[in-house]
Amino acid sequence: MKKKYKIEGLDCPHCAEKCEKHLAKHEKISSCEINFQTSVLSVEFVGEDLTINEMQDIIKEVEDDEVVIKDIKDNKKDKKRVVFTKENIFIFVKIVISLVLGLIGLFVFKDGSDLHHWMRFSFFLLAYLICIYDLFIEVIETIAHRENPLDEDLLMIIAASGAFTLAAIFSDDYLDGLLVLILFHIGEIIESITSNKSKDAVINAVDLRAEYANVIKNEDVEKIEVSDVHVGDKVLIKLGEKIPCDGTIISGNGYVDTSSLNGELMPVLVNEGDYVNSGCVLTSGSLTVLVDKEFEDSTSSKLLSLITESESKKSKADLFISKFAKIYTPVVVGLAVVFILVASLITGQWSTFIYRGLEFLVASCPCALVISIPLAYFASIGKASRNGIVIKGSAYIDSLATSKVLVSDKTGTLTTGKFEIKEIKSDVLSNDELLQIIAGVESMSNHPIAKAIVSNVKNYKKASSFNEIVGEGLIGTIDNKKYFVGSSKLMKRFNVSYNEIDDSGLVIYAASEDKYLGYIVLNDLVKESSLELVRGLKAKNIKTVLLTGDKKNKAEEISKQLEIDEYHYELTPEDKMKLLEAIIEKNDNHVIYLGDGNNDIPCLKLADVGISMGGIGSDSAVNASDVIIMDDDPLKVMKAIKISKSGRNTAIFNIVFSLLVKLAVIVLAMFGLIPMWIAVIADTGLTVLLSLNSLRLLIQRKKK
Repeated sequence: MKKKYKIEGLDCPHCAEKCEKHLAKHEKISSCEINFQTSVLSVEFVGEDLTINEMQDIIKEVEDDEVVIKDIKDNKKDKKRVVFTKENIFIFVKIVISLVLGLIGLFVFKDGSDLHHWMRFSFFLLAYLICIYDLFIEVIETIAHRENPLDEDLLMIIAASGAFTLAAIFSDDYLDGLLVLILFHIGEIIESITSNKSKDAVINAVDLRAEYANVIKNEDVEKIEVSDVHVGDKVLIKLGEKIPCDGTIISGNGYVDTSSLNGELMPVLVNEGDYVNSGCVLTSGSLTVLVDKEFEDSTSSKLLSLITESESKKSKADLFISKFAKIYTPVVVGLAVVFILVASLITGQWSTFIYRGLEFLVASCPCALVISIPLAYFASIGKASRNGIVIKGSAYIDSLATSKVLVSDKTGTLTTGKFEIKEIKSDVLSNDELLQIIAGVESMSNHPIAKAIVSNVKNYKKASSFNEIVGEGLIGTIDNKKYFVGSSKLMKRFNVSYNEIDDSGLVIYAASEDKYLGYIVLNDLVKESSLELVRGLKAKNIKTVLLTGDKKNKAEEISKQLEIDEYHYELTPEDKMKLLEAIIEKNDNHVIYLGDGNNDIPCLKLADVGISMGGIGSDSAVNASDVIIMDDDPLKVMKAIKISKSGRNTAIFNIVFSLLVKLAVIVLAMFGLIPMWIAVIADTGLTVLLSLNSLRLLIQRKKK
């Protein structure tokens, strides 16, 4: 069983990967994963669990920065990260001391005498050592633990040491190399702040957890941690407060802002007896809620868990960058060596081209790519969450952005699932008696049709036994008598003599063991936004296909009404699977399946992206789907595609722009047109710029 912890103090994905690999080597750990974007450590132990302190000690073997591991189960909202951490303050002090020593060497010992030459050398050497010693230690520790030492730290050591050596031998000008180290450390601070701020922005966007709960105990109200609230507690929600746990309103009324869950801008009126989800904000009135779910099972906790775990399913761009970063640095070092050797042998100017080769290395650091690409995808997931859409991994952003076909179920997906009884017909029972039998059998099912029928009937007797034949209907026993309720296929299966009805509505037949009883006809209303969804998909050149168990005339009617490109009718779940498989094969896996998350689970799992309607409350939807629409609005599918395209395009832009800028800086460095410290600024500046570009996805405002 995996355990999750909060891990803080890692400032870059490379550090996270290094710590992850080292932890995974421990004999008591079978698997380990660090999600850098969400600062979550997932560990699966072998035998006895390691303590938090033991894991921190293991990480200290390869990571000099202070890494703190916390138990994630306390469920408390994290405070904002401190901008200047201990590590950042330490780096800042190093910068100041090194700069002062460098300035003394530069301006005090400058007359060219031997004494001043050696004093100048000594001050700059000390400044260099103060700036570079921790980088040396990290590289040595990496080598000692048999990890790949070729990273940005090693590049900087080579560049700075080379610059210092060249200055000592040829020019006595040590400032350029020292500036490289100082700017590198300044870049570390800036990248740390940017990275932490970015992660805070995304997590805060999706963290709907209340900070406290007002629990009523013995007629007194006590403010406690939300994690200490339990099933059966009564919680008072005041004006402007977040609902801390899921539950039923037992007194009070008011308007609730549900936009954090479903993206709807209009508040919803709730009254006594209504069910409310945690994470929503009370905008008027006051409520007393009876809690029926523990905090870790509540809507806000489940949503946050889905979002923070989403990065485990990485996009193609993420995977590309991970592989790219592993081979990039060795290749860069090799190219720099080749450049130095070839250019120096041709020109004979060894010092000049060694210096330019070192600039080559500095300009090549991959930080901008490694940090900004995952952030683009994670920011997209955060933005989708703000709009009531849960995307369970950055891999699905790629799939949504490149989709070619949307295959959809009908009932509860493109239609409301709120059926109206259009007609009742029986030659042997009264209309009320027929409805009582049908509702009694249907009451045992969770299908939207069954729920709709039951909601229209009162005082029915529930079936004492129940069996469902998927795609055909139900068999139930009421008062020791067996009844068959369902489609014409069910009647034919049990050789019931009946009159088949040709109607565009949904026909439900009923029979007992010895005779045919009659039928009812239901009408299902189309959702207002379904047509807008289909038209929006067509504008994006995405084909629409309807798969339904309805008869041909009903499927044809709905398809014409919604302008759907292709439809298939009278399908069992197995038929749907076969058709979906054929569509997926024909379109090279670029297929979305849209369903209600219950009877469509096989198709949701089969499609490239399975999107379920109906929200976080349905466990089947959460488990089977790749994307969850928190409300039942089909138009949110278009929103998910739009956000995904924007996130993917941002990631691609970051990759292309970063490589072009680095190529330009490398070329300028090779021709000696820029000093080494400019290459450092270009690398750090690019990292910050592209991280902000990724974060821009999150701060775009929703259009009302």
